[in-house]
Amino acid sequence: MRSRQDCLNAIHIELLNYLFVVVQDMLSLSEAYHKSVEEEATLTPEQLKTRHVGKRDPKRHLEEAVEKAMGDQVVQTLGSMLLAEL
Repeated sequence: MRSRQDCLNAIHIELLNYLFVVVQDMLSLSEAYHKSVEEEATLTPEQLKTRHVGKRDPKRHLEEAVEKAMGDQVVQTLGSMLLAEL
């Protein structure tokens, strides 16, 4: 049977791995969003209306990724706190 400290260490390792992937995804999305903002300056108003049709909207996906990461972090923190109390 694993000790409490082993469980906490395993949770922390999983959390770090997850956060690494999430941060990489957010970096990719933020770079795409930056590029999108730069392109806005060169587009006409008509082009701006249809530019995301059939494409991934980097701003929306970045917002969703941040919101999900924050929620996951809260759940992970609460789980760690509960495990530490046992």
